[in-house]
Amino acid sequence: MKDSLDLLFELSNEDRLSILTALQGSPSKLTEISVAIKLPNQETSRQVARLSTLDLIYRDGKGLYNLTPYAEQVIALMPGFEFLSKYRSYFKTHTATSIPKEFQLRIGELASCALIEDPVTNQYEIQQVITGANEYVWSMVEQVNITLGKHTEDAIRRGANHRVIMPNNLVPSEPYRSYILNWGPDHPMRSSRAERRFVDNISVALIMSEKEVACILFPTIDGKMDYLGFKSKDSEAHKWCRDLFMNYWEVATESVPKSLAELIY
Repeated sequence: MKDSLDLLFELSNEDRLSILTALQGSPSKLTEISVAIKLPNQETSRQVARLSTLDLIYRDGKGLYNLTPYAEQVIALMPGFEFLSKYRSYFKTHTATSIPKEFQLRIGELASCALIEDPVTNQYEIQQVITGANEYVWSMVEQVNITLGKHTEDAIRRGANHRVIMPNNLVPSEPYRSYILNWGPDHPMRSSRAERRFVDNISVALIMSEKEVACILFPTIDGKMDYLGFKSKDSEAHKWCRDLFMNYWEVATESVPKSLAELIY
């Protein structure tokens, strides 16, 4: 524990963190580091010595300072801390601890995400993403929002694949029941491009297309979805969400809950 506390203390210094960041680009001489971080040579030398003592950097035979593999691994974890600290107010009341550990450790991949704090804006963003989808629309939701139904139907007609993951204990709302009962035999939601799977618990809500992530919604600490969350067009965040969705999809069952089966079939 002491070693990790020492590391966190050293990384809390802006100058030392700047040195590590500067060395990510390429090995550098002391004077080059000093210029890059706009710090006097003497102070740069002092901070470099501290980082060397902690085995975060080393000086090679050419007099260049390099990151150690240890430092590279530490830096790789930093985006996660940055994301969580940037949105600490959100994560005071929402939790990501119910998703698989792998994705908790990769949460820094969401660093580019923007927080949507208004459910109406969130609804609009989702609609726009579905409208622009050509390859697929993937959703993981606790209850289907039928106001998005027409947009999803249009996406399927364009040739997009629609996958949705829902909870096994789903109790269809009255609007959703009415929506399903109006499906004709050729309705897009009955096509082979509309796939449904089910899991015991929805621990995160997610809606995305092949282009971007419309929303990532983490549950509140009492397990509810308040439809406040994140969006992103960044490729790294998109990959995190795609991987997370497929993680759930691969273990989900195709067995339709009775409450839904009696409406669809």
